[in-house]
Amino acid sequence: MATLIMQSLGCEVAAINTVQLSNHLGYGQARGFRTTPSEIIEIWTGLNEAGLGDFDMLLSGYLPDEASIESILHIVRESRRIHRLKSPDRLFWMLDPVMGDDGRLYVSEAIIPAYKRALQHADLILPNHFEAEILSEVKIFDIETLKTALTTLHSQFKVSHVLITSLNLMYPGSDDASLFVAGSSMKSDKTPRVFLVKIPKIDCSFSGTGDMFSALTLVRFREAVCEIPGLTQTNHWLSVDNVRSIDLPLAKATEKSLASMHEILTISKTSRDIEMTEYYNKIGGVEAANANESASKNHRAALAKAAEVKISRNLQRLKYPIKMFKAIEI
Repeated sequence: MATLIMQSLGCEVAAINTVQLSNHLGYGQARGFRTTPSEIIEIWTGLNEAGLGDFDMLLSGYLPDEASIESILHIVRESRRIHRLKSPDRLFWMLDPVMGDDGRLYVSEAIIPAYKRALQHADLILPNHFEAEILSEVKIFDIETLKTALTTLHSQFKVSHVLITSLNLMYPGSDDASLFVAGSSMKSDKTPRVFLVKIPKIDCSFSGTGDMFSALTLVRFREAVCEIPGLTQTNHWLSVDNVRSIDLPLAKATEKSLASMHEILTISKTSRDIEMTEYYNKIGGVEAANANESASKNHRAALAKAAEVKISRNLQRLKYPIKMFKAIEI
């Protein structure tokens, strides 16, 4: 999904799959295999040998184990070393620390220290609420604890930009029908500049929305940075201290990325509802969908298929979303 999105927005992408699966795990079953850490480095080495290693940005998503994280760190270090020999620009790394959600880990706890070691090398991280709590070791439930977590990530781990998704916060205007995304680009003293964006929930279980958001954000962030003369030449693309949080390139990128996502996910949800109505009519109703183990298995697969995110059919909405969200300064 991330590759399609970045290519649709004009990026030349070289993708290295960390897993090669028949389908996403929302179907309840999959066949395939993991790309080993040595294979990841082998593919990257081949890109460099072919003269294709002059990347401006690196986006990393799901990494299954500690060794895979170390392989990405090797690529980051070597890419930056090569960059220094050829260009004044520095490889920008966006790290999506995929570990879990809703209080549950998808991976072994052993991976957490590896991610913490990686943070100091990343320019921008995109944890969700649960992952941000794991990395910062701060329980986030209101604005003050959010600021504490962001301060920890900026000062202790030296992460320049942080964007936290799927936040449940006690904040004026919060309700059960909405979530928040919070972001910050640190000042020179490593204190946060915090903004919030409130977004409505969509009552549908999608797979791949994390990849979708990270890909959109990276491209839109680069666009916003390029609009400011000289910013691409600064370390970590950090704005000067007097730039307000809501005027940061990260805030602008977040607003635009969320608008694209909301439009496409709303369309995808409508399509899901139509497909599932047809499915239930075909099998004899909702009760028949879970009549036995085999029916339940087929039902889960039907739900997953119907809820596939409809990106390729809606590229214009991806590229040119209607402005609908505005960042709030905290």
